[in-house]
Amino acid sequence: MQVLRFFTDELSGDECAIAWNGTEEICITADEAWDIEAQAQAKQDAYELRCERGW
Repeated sequence: MQVLRFFTDELSGDECAIAWNGTEEICITADEAWDIEAQAQAKQDAYELRCERGW
């Protein structure tokens, strides 16, 4: 899943995000979106570390 954007819901005031799940855009909580972003960053960091070590 890929986070596309964050926004504040005007009616509830909740922090939300729009994410692409591979077939459609869905609305998720900002907390869920930050978890997705953290996982993506961890994967990127691991990839860069492998490249630096020449694996």
